[in-house]
Amino acid sequence: MAARLKNTHARKALERYGKLLVEKAKLNLQQHNVSGELTRSVNYKITTVGNRLQLEISMADYGDVLDKGLSGYKTKRNTKYQAISSRVLGKKGVHGNVVGVDWRDIRRWVGSRGIKFQGQNINSTSFLIHRKIKWKGFRGTRWFTRAKESTENKLKKNLARGMKKDILTQIRTTTRKIR
Repeated sequence: MAARLKNTHARKALERYGKLLVEKAKLNLQQHNVSGELTRSVNYKITTVGNRLQLEISMADYGDVLDKGLSGYKTKRNTKYQAISSRVLGKKGVHGNVVGVDWRDIRRWVGSRGIKFQGQNINSTSFLIHRKIKWKGFRGTRWFTRAKESTENKLKKNLARGMKKDILTQIRTTTRKIR
C-alpha cells in the first residue's frame, strides 16, 4: 500500500498565496468600500479533502456582485447578476443570480459618501441612484479579479516547487523504508 503524500510544502505555498491574494484584494477594495464591512469579510481557508488541498475564499455576498457588475432592467451587461427591486423579490441582497436592490442601502451609502445632487436632498438623491442601478445596473470594479490575475503566476510557480519538494521527500522516505 502506498504511503500517503504529505503536502507540507504545497500547503505552505497555498498559505502564502491565500495571504497575498486576500491582501491584494483588500488593497484594491479600499477605493470602493465605504463601511469596511466587505474588507473585513474577505478571508481564505485551506482545507484537505482526501489527498487534495483546497483554497477557499470567502467574502460578503455583495463582494462578487461589486467585482463582476450588475445588469439592470434595460441595460444588459456581461455578468451573471440581474438587478430586481427588493419589494418585488420580497427581500434584499444576493439570491443566486438575482440581486434585490433596496433604496435604504443606497441611502446609507449616499449618506456615508456625502453625495447630493444639486437641489436634491439625500432621499431624492438615493432614489435617483437606486432607480438608475435598477434600470442600467453597473460595471464591475474587478477588485477581486485583478488581485487574482496579478497573483496567479506566483501561485503556479510556488505550488509547483512545493509539490516537487513534497514528492521528492516522499520518494526519499519510501526508499529509506525499503532498504
